[in-house]
Amino acid sequence: MPKPVCVECRMEMKVLKNGIVTIYLDNNKRPYKIRNGDMWICKECDTRVLVGFGNETTGNEEFCKNYEANAKANGVYTLRVLP
Repeated sequence: MPKPVCVECRMEMKVLKNGIVTIYLDNNKRPYKIRNGDMWICKECDTRVLVGFGNETTGNEEFCKNYEANAKANGVYTLRVLP
């Protein structure tokens, strides 16, 4: 897998944490899919990115019903996908 590169520092980034749960939100801020990704960090400037999203996780429907509470309790990231 290619490593992300920090544009500012021109350095390869390092994995900070694997298996970050990420919820995709539609234009109405309602969840429509959940994926796991990896958080990478630039050791020079601390810029962080989420990359490497795999298949959708299981149990999406139940998680999405209460996603705000689940996200807060589990350190989940939310992404708003723009059209």
